[in-house]
Amino acid sequence: MFSCNLTLVKQKLIQEEPAVVKLLVEGAARSGVWAGKNTQTVARIAGQYWNQPPELVEYALSTPPNRIRYDQFVPRQDEMQRMADLMVHFGLLTNGDITGLVEDRFAKAADLNEVTDVESILQPAGLK
Repeated sequence: MFSCNLTLVKQKLIQEEPAVVKLLVEGAARSGVWAGKNTQTVARIAGQYWNQPPELVEYALSTPPNRIRYDQFVPRQDEMQRMADLMVHFGLLTNGDITGLVEDRFAKAADLNEVTDVESILQPAGLK
């Protein structure tokens, strides 16, 4: 287990601007769909930012096969609890209670259809 891409927002934003949170989460989920279909392009783009050869980045993203999952958008309570427990174990938290920490309705409702290219990532969200 390694959850490296989480979207964190304050409860106040969820309450006051749920449409904005929906756009943010859906855009992130749709970009994952696109990335899973375009690993060479992802490696080229990431390589530029990381100052690494695209071949090395692609190898790291794909070895072993299915090392990186691009299609898991809904946070799992058990994974979050495990991370919290580890943080308590190592003294980073004093309390591992994650009650209310995970709000998954936006991820569950994300429209993941018709992700065909980079431009289509934001189209269903209305951000053409």
